[in-house]
Amino acid sequence: MPPSALSKLQSAVTQVKQVNVLKSTQVEDSPAIKVCVRVRPFIKEEVEGQRSGGECKLCIDMPSETQVRILNFDDPDDDSRAFEFDRCYWSHSKDHPFFATQETLQTELGEIMLEHAMNGFNNCIFAYGQTGSGKSYSVLGGKDEERGLLPRVVEGLFDHFAKLPQGATYKTLVAFMEIYNEQIRDLLAPADSEIKKLEVKQHPVLGTIIPGLTEAAVASCEEVLNLVDYGTQMRHVSATAMNATSSRSHCIFTFKTSLTEPDQPSKVSQTHLVDLAGSERAGRTKATGDRLKEGAAINQSLSTLARVISELAKSAKTKKKPNPPFRESKLTYILKESLCGNSKTVMMAAISPNFTDYDETLSTLKFSQSVKQVQTKAVQNAVNMSSVEAQLRAELNALKSQLQAIQDPQASDELSFLKRQDREGGCFGLCHTGI
Repeated sequence: MPPSALSKLQSAVTQVKQVNVLKSTQVEDSPAIKVCVRVRPFIKEEVEGQRSGGECKLCIDMPSETQVRILNFDDPDDDSRAFEFDRCYWSHSKDHPFFATQETLQTELGEIMLEHAMNGFNNCIFAYGQTGSGKSYSVLGGKDEERGLLPRVVEGLFDHFAKLPQGATYKTLVAFMEIYNEQIRDLLAPADSEIKKLEVKQHPVLGTIIPGLTEAAVASCEEVLNLVDYGTQMRHVSATAMNATSSRSHCIFTFKTSLTEPDQPSKVSQTHLVDLAGSERAGRTKATGDRLKEGAAINQSLSTLARVISELAKSAKTKKKPNPPFRESKLTYILKESLCGNSKTVMMAAISPNFTDYDETLSTLKFSQSVKQVQTKAVQNAVNMSSVEAQLRAELNALKSQLQAIQDPQASDELSFLKRQDREGGCFGLCHTGI
C-alpha cells in the first residue's frame, strides 16, 4: 500500500472518530465577556515603603457593586472617574459594606463556571492587572480560607460528580502550563525530564492544541490539588521591588470533563483558569539582567493581548470581520477560542488601591472597559454517543472496503463488476443476489 494512501486513510479514520464530538447547540445568553474588578488591601511592600516610599493613599472608591471610581489627588480640577462593570469586589477593608472574600468569588464566579462545565459549556477566567495587584491571590490564593478560585473550583467539581445520579459516568483530564519568555513549559512534566519544546497548533476538528503537553487523568480532588501544588512549585517566581513573589510567567490551568448520564447526550467541556503575569515598568521594579528580560517578554505578550482585544472590540462596534494578531503571542494563540470563540469567558481585573499606582490602575480600568465590548459564541458541547457509535461503525466499514480495494485491485474490479450487474438486473446479478 503506498505510504501516501496509508497516510490519507489514517487521517480519515482519525477525523471520523472525532466527528460530532463537538456538535453544538447555540445558547441563549449574553455573548459579551463578563468583566469583574477586585480591589486588594495595601501590601507589605507599600506599608514598609519599598514599593511606594511608605505613602499609602487610598485612591479607589466603590459606591456600588458594579461601579468603581478612581481619584486623582494631584489634580483638584480632575473629577473622579467612574467605571461600570458586571461586578466589583471590594477586598481592601473588612468594614466596607461590599467587602468580598475568596468564598464570595467562588459563590458568584466559581459556582457558575461549574454549572456551565457540567452542562457542556467551555469556560475561561483570566486575571489581569499590574504586578503585585492580587491576580495570583484571586486565582491560586493561599491556605485554608485564603484558597483561591482554582482549588475551590476543583473541590466543587468533584462535589458535583458525587451528586450525579446512579449510572452516570464522568472523565476528567487536567493540564498545567506556563508561558515563560514566550516559551511554553509543561508544569506537570517530571522535574528530572528533558524540557520539551512545545508549540501551539491549529487542528481542523479539535481547534487549538499543544501536542506533547501532559494531560493527566484524575479521579479525585486530592489528585488534582497535588498536581496543582506540584505545578505551582515548578512555576517561575522571583522578587522585585514591586512584589516579593512576582510571577515571571503566564500560568494556565485547564480541566476537561466528559459527563454521561443515562438516556442523555454526553456533555464535554473545557475550562481554563489563567493567572497572567503583571505588566511592569523597569524603573519601578528595579529589574536587571534576567528579571529585566522576563519583564520585557511579559509586557510584549500583554501588548499583543491589548491589540487583540482592541481589534475584537472594534469589530463588535462596526460588525466587520476582525483580524486580530492572535499568532503574534503564545498567550493569545492559546486563548484564541476563549477570547472570541466557543467559551463563556470572565475577566478579573485586579487593581491596586494606592495612589502611587494611579497610572497603572487607570490603564487597567480602561483596558477592562474595552474587554466588555468583546463577544464570544458559547455553545453547548453535547453528543448522542449511540448515534456517533453507529456513524463510526458505518464509516469504519466503508474505510475497510476502501482499504481492501487498495490492497487487492483484482478483487476490487470483480466487486465493481458484480455491483454493475446488480444495478443492470442481469442474470448474473440475480444469481449473485441469491447466493
